[in-house]
Amino acid sequence: MAAAAYTKQLLNRIPPTKVADQRKLSELLTDVSTTYKNVMYNKSVLDRKEDRELTPLDYGPQHSDYLRRRQSGTGQWLLDSEEYQTWLGTRQRTLFCPGMPGAGKTILASTVINDLEQRLPDSNTLPIAYIYCNYKRKDEQKIEDLVASLLKQFAQVGSFLPVAVKQLYDQHVHRRTRPTLDEISKALRSIIPKHSRVFVVVDALDECQTLDDCRARFLSTLFDLQAQSKINIFVTSREIPVINEKFKDSPRLEVRASDIDIRRYVEGHMSELEAVQTAKDNLKDDIISKVIEAVQGMFLLAQLYLESLKDKDTERAIRKALKGMVSKAPSDTLYNTAYEDAMQRIESQLPGQVRRAKQVLAWITCAKRQLHKLELQHALGVELDESTLDPENCPHIKHLVSVCAGLVTVDEQSGIIRLVHCTTHDYFDSTKARWFPDAEREITAICTKYLSFDSFATGHCETDKEVEKRLAEHHLYNYAAHNWGLHARTANADDLVMSFLSKSEQVDAACQVLLARWILLKGVSYEYEGYCRRFQRGPALRLAAHFGLGRAVQILADGDSVNVKNSTGKSSLHLASAAGYFEVAKLLVEKDEDVEAVDHDGWTPLHMASSNGRLEVAKLLIQSGADTNAATNGRLTPLCVASYSGHLEAVKLLLQHGADSTRPAQTGLLPLHTSLRHGRIDIVRLLLNEDTESCLEDSFRRSRHFYAVCGGLEAFNLLHCREMHINKRDHYGCTLLSVAVRFGHEELMSQLLAIPDIDCTLMDNFGQSTLWWARKQGYIGIAERLLEHARERSQDLAETEVELGQSASFGGRSGFCDVCFANVSGSWYYCTDCYVGALCICLECRELGAHCLVETHILCSYEDRR
Repeated sequence: MAAAAYTKQLLNRIPPTKVADQRKLSELLTDVSTTYKNVMYNKSVLDRKEDRELTPLDYGPQHSDYLRRRQSGTGQWLLDSEEYQTWLGTRQRTLFCPGMPGAGKTILASTVINDLEQRLPDSNTLPIAYIYCNYKRKDEQKIEDLVASLLKQFAQVGSFLPVAVKQLYDQHVHRRTRPTLDEISKALRSIIPKHSRVFVVVDALDECQTLDDCRARFLSTLFDLQAQSKINIFVTSREIPVINEKFKDSPRLEVRASDIDIRRYVEGHMSELEAVQTAKDNLKDDIISKVIEAVQGMFLLAQLYLESLKDKDTERAIRKALKGMVSKAPSDTLYNTAYEDAMQRIESQLPGQVRRAKQVLAWITCAKRQLHKLELQHALGVELDESTLDPENCPHIKHLVSVCAGLVTVDEQSGIIRLVHCTTHDYFDSTKARWFPDAEREITAICTKYLSFDSFATGHCETDKEVEKRLAEHHLYNYAAHNWGLHARTANADDLVMSFLSKSEQVDAACQVLLARWILLKGVSYEYEGYCRRFQRGPALRLAAHFGLGRAVQILADGDSVNVKNSTGKSSLHLASAAGYFEVAKLLVEKDEDVEAVDHDGWTPLHMASSNGRLEVAKLLIQSGADTNAATNGRLTPLCVASYSGHLEAVKLLLQHGADSTRPAQTGLLPLHTSLRHGRIDIVRLLLNEDTESCLEDSFRRSRHFYAVCGGLEAFNLLHCREMHINKRDHYGCTLLSVAVRFGHEELMSQLLAIPDIDCTLMDNFGQSTLWWARKQGYIGIAERLLEHARERSQDLAETEVELGQSASFGGRSGFCDVCFANVSGSWYYCTDCYVGALCICLECRELGAHCLVETHILCSYEDRR
């Protein structure tokens, strides 16, 4: 009452005019709402920018295109199935949906994604991530990109960017680096548990590349996430034995186009057949029944068969075509028959249309990556006798599609022009010698002509903006610069190659795009100011060696000095050795290029070949006198880098030719240590057979057992029977048990704890105990096991005052901190008195007081050095 009375008195003292002058509450709320929307808009712009830094992969446009192509009502059989309903209603469940080529797996995957988004409550806050694997996107779909795409999609859920993603962005953007797989996976694991349900859909797993074990590692990552966070996984794939084995314990639902779906599809496209509109009613029914019978559950065949009827203008012609539809044959035979029929229809067009159709098909089939429609339009607009591109000579995209008899389609959202199916690519890959035998030469001619245009006669650009403007205005330029030499290698095009390489200014301009590692990637800037100057100028010989163009190398080597190096000190032989171009390397050796030439880091061509597993080139270099024990500035031998990279055959070759496995790097690190740390078991077994002293330690006072613990249980057990000091501490106070805990090797930790004399109370030089590391990493089970062990042994696991901070990432294949073993990919500290690669200390260890092995040496941030 007192408050009410006071308020009444106060209002009576305010003049009515003053009250009238005050803004209405509704107006204030409107302003607040507008301000909030503006803030959220600006935030979303920043968030999208941070998302883009994770990976340029964006499956949204692709998903929209697939949904647009879906015939309404199709796929309902899958959504209504018991298997799908059970998968939808049960957490931590996998549904594997294999199917024959062209069965409609991708459209069904998009249907499932759409169903999840429509069916689930609060779908805008429930994480649904999806991957569309594609055989033409292998360079974009590496393991890091696939996992980063999942993180990117999960990070977009909700109103605010997750802290883990924000930290990952902050850590790398200013250092101009990319996150490692371990860092991405760690961030992913941190944000998924915040949601009650999480769904991952992977389409066409069979098209996921196997290079670098990408597919197996991606599946392992998914299954690990499922075990930890109870995510639901939906996967489509062709019937591939190695993939089937991965899902042998998972529920399975075969994908096959149902008769109902085929009927709906044919009925939905019947209006495209002009002859049907005036024919008898039963013709429609006959078309539907014949197509259903002929396609045998393959949706793609229905599409191809309908396309084959479009040019039939009478009922009789349609019925004749229906009789020719094969209905009892293996799927590959059915597809080949359909594609042969399509090519016959193409060849029945006017000569100009036939030529254009074959150009389109040749470019899409032979392209080294997916092509944007603008790239193809520019390619087909090039006149080989002109020095500029006339925009009026670029064909319209609708015309390019229409002359290809249904074999080509354009994804409207992404702008990618492609063949209608991977089986279409398989067909043309096996028949291209018949349909377009000169394709590689013609593509080489167009690419080199495009790169030789007068627009680039001024040479390289001086500013980043000029580079971006050049790429934006000349749509084929990026593709041509990166791939002209790859096409030339498989074509009889020495004249075209030499003609282009004679144009020094245009060559420089192309090299700027080709070799600048900070150039634009699919329109996403790395925000590295001055990246336009990060390119390597020099003789055409090096560019020819880069692409492995043997004849050009032979010609140019007669006129140029073969030992001229680029800005990083690499010779043409370095480049050929790294890429494994044997014939080119052989030519250069015969031209007396120095096999012992070193770059700025002291790497020889043999180091390059060994690091990349180029066995034949390595043999050539060794036979030509290359030193198998040559050391880099950091005293790394070819055997060291081959062991680090995991190339077993290269290790064998080097050992056979006198490589010394006991020769340490600058820090005392041995090839065996490197192999153990990365768990390269076959190489470890091989090196253990060499005469290596078991007591040999590196400069950090670490025996092989320290590195074996990093590599895991199997690596450790190869050494377990040999001499080991269980409580020995290294230069920074780390013990074997401490390292096992950091890496999360629970089974190995238990094995160590079973050793009678082990002391789990030891701390490192910075006051960090094994229990501290377990808690920092979030290993609850390991922490409980350590506490239990301490109680059993009456040991006191004292608490430490050192703050836990963020968990670290261990076990990656990138560089690691020489103090705590954590992965390092961004900024770090090095010693100014030692070789720059000899010591690496992470930011956290530096803040704790870590220093070089020689305490008087000065540490400097590597970021400042750059």
